[in-house]
Formats: sequence, structure tokens, C-alpha cells
Amino acid sequence: MVETQLDLVVAGTADAVLMVESEAKELNEDIMLGAVMFGPRHFQPVVNAIIELAEKAAKSRATSRSSTRACSKRKSSG
Repeated sequence: MVETQLDLVVAGTADAVLMVESEAKELNEDIMLGAVMFGPRHFQPVVNAIIELAEKAAKSRATSRSSTRACSKRKSSG
């Protein structure tokens, strides 16, 4: 692995940073803060995509359940 001055992992949600793990070699506060702020700016599109996918999946599941019920009712009444 390439050795760098900073190894950083930032994890969070749409609302907040939840975890920061880092290993750094004597970096000043501005560089560290900039690196930590870089994380949410770049994971936010991924969080948004996950939320959008979950919403679509929930709608799809609700639609398939209601159409399954409708088919079941037609079969039982026919």
C-alpha cells in the first residue's frame, strides 16, 4: 500500500457525520478539517441514491402487494 500523510474514513447519514477514523502524520488542523468536510460532500450523493432506491423499492413492493391481493380476490370470487 502507498504510504500517505493521511489515511481517513468518514461515515455518516444524510443529516450528520457519525464516524471519523484517521491516521495522520503531523498535519495541521486546516488540512484535517478540510479532509473531514470533504467526506460528507462526496458521500451525500450516495446517501441520496440509497434513499431514492429504497423509496422506489417500497413503492414497487406496495404496488405488487395490492395487485396480488386484487388477483386473489378475483380468483376467489370467480
